[in-house]
Amino acid sequence: MGTDTGNAQEGDELSPLSLQITSSALAAKEDSSRARGAAPRAVSGDATLTFTSGAVSLEFIELQLAPSVTCEGLAPEARAALDAEGWRCAGGKVQAAGPFRVDLLSGEGAPALPALPAGDYKLVDLRLAPADGVTLSAAGELARPGAAPASFALSLRFTEDARFKKPDGALLRLEAGAPLALFLDVATWFEGVDVGACAAAGELEEEALGVIALGRGRGRCQRLTEVVRHNIKESGRTRP
Repeated sequence: MGTDTGNAQEGDELSPLSLQITSSALAAKEDSSRARGAAPRAVSGDATLTFTSGAVSLEFIELQLAPSVTCEGLAPEARAALDAEGWRCAGGKVQAAGPFRVDLLSGEGAPALPALPAGDYKLVDLRLAPADGVTLSAAGELARPGAAPASFALSLRFTEDARFKKPDGALLRLEAGAPLALFLDVATWFEGVDVGACAAAGELEEEALGVIALGRGRGRCQRLTEVVRHNIKESGRTRP
């Protein structure tokens, strides 16, 4: 995709932003099942995790401008729009400081995520970091062959950057007013830890009401936070 338009200079109309989790299967269907209310899933070993809730804390959101667009070259209207949304533009990067707590299923943030200025971008970076002691929390149902379904709860504390870029390496061009959704591919988060085997071996702790506490296990399950942190780092994709 070319970078010679300099769209960020064309006005002050902003574009809404959302951040959601999905799965590879949903992505292959252009998220049509998500539109019908399907919950995202992840497969880890022989276990299937179906997410019914999830939230992540962000320290900041940062976008790197394409080479044809500079902070100094932004039109006054565009800079005023950035300032109104709490964005800071310097060194070819646009950044909004949090903390933001984002519901990963609805995509809504608290406080609301700032709208994005139209223009061409090389990439989008998110800094995931703890807020009130928790970076990532989620809940849902864990299903294993030959075992009754069990509820699970996930609460992880870590700091990591997630990078979003086009799969083909092309720059992201965001038109004025067009929404941008950032998707974290939950199907890749648990690769490297066999949650099903951990549960079968009794290495996962259980809380009240039979809720399995992922992230507080023993043995191989102790690596859960490390693995999720590593996998999130490059698991992003964009949907303009």
